[in-house]
Amino acid sequence: MQNIRQKKSYFLLILFIIISKVSTSQTVNNNIYFADSLYNVQKYTEAYKVYVHELQNSEMVSPKSLLKMARIKEGSKDFPEALYYLSLYYRILNDETVVPKILSISKQNNYQGWEYNDLNFIENKFQIYKHILIIGVLGLIIVFFIFMIIRKVKTENSPLLLILVVLLSVSVILIIEFSKEKQFGIIQNNNSLIMEAPTAGANLIEISSKGHKIELLKENDIWSEIIWNGQTRYIRSINVIPI
Repeated sequence: MQNIRQKKSYFLLILFIIISKVSTSQTVNNNIYFADSLYNVQKYTEAYKVYVHELQNSEMVSPKSLLKMARIKEGSKDFPEALYYLSLYYRILNDETVVPKILSISKQNNYQGWEYNDLNFIENKFQIYKHILIIGVLGLIIVFFIFMIIRKVKTENSPLLLILVVLLSVSVILIIEFSKEKQFGIIQNNNSLIMEAPTAGANLIEISSKGHKIELLKENDIWSEIIWNGQTRYIRSINVIPI
């Protein structure tokens, strides 16, 4: 009898969670629809507030909504925020069509770190297909092992197969090691101090304006370790918004 009650309680709990999720999703969709309607009648400030609320609270804003948020911020001359939403859009869809807009805004405002070259293109494509690449290499390793078992080939008599297996295994390790995606952020405040060390008493390297894109190495509540002009530097975390 007790087991039946426990199963019934679990069922009701799961049902409640499902209903809550569906209800939340429906609410978000209604809010986004409302924001879109405001945007369509050029009530951009009101629409933006709704978009931001949904992005901060549910993280369910669509890529199209991110583009609209970027346009709103570009129209109000808040270019760092516009770049932020364009970057989120690009990270989600890897849509190369937004790259010219990102480069145009950054170039017009002399923002550093927004360069885009062939190496960036290769890195982006690698991040997209790295899992397929790893699975493919692992598949080849399994095929070689099966081949060795079926043929009953001893490794000392078949150094070529052993070398191939070792090379493929090393390849997987290297792919995993180098597939760690770089983290970037945007300096969101003017007069941000770039320091030599993560302390207020360290040497001041530069006073930066907002809008520059930086590579984030480490981040905590107070200091973020970054790459600045090719060197490891530090900036207050409050002055950086990750993308």
